[in-house]
Amino acid sequence: MEALFFRSLRDAEVARDLAQETLLKAWSKRESYDPTRPLRHWVFQIGVNLLRNHLRRKTLERATLPSLAADPANRETPTKRLAKREKESELEEAISLLPEGQREVVLMRYQEELSCKAIGEILGITPNAVSIRLHHARRALRDLLGDA
Repeated sequence: MEALFFRSLRDAEVARDLAQETLLKAWSKRESYDPTRPLRHWVFQIGVNLLRNHLRRKTLERATLPSLAADPANRETPTKRLAKREKESELEEAISLLPEGQREVVLMRYQEELSCKAIGEILGITPNAVSIRLHHARRALRDLLGDA
């Protein structure tokens, strides 16, 4: 789960914090767990909800705080440029550009190795809707990455 958070946020410390918060919330809400559902899916659902809330807060912060991108101290270093050229970095970047719904299903399917049915249960959508999101995400990634 921490890896899902990291890939969505690109911040290891915040990813760890969200993973811990997910487990704490799951523990505190353990009475509401339905044993007919897989425990992992239930915990992932809690984590995805926390991630969405975090992303909403970050969006609000960006909208209200002045942009730091213009600050010369935030310019890309040569090391960062080299890392960006690597295939993994390109893929990470492309995944981060996907709409939230597509990014979630891509990370859950390929990073967490969850089935479409499991992802559907976590997100509250049908397995077919998951497959459609995956199809659109793969097409968008091909467009973003070119033939690389």
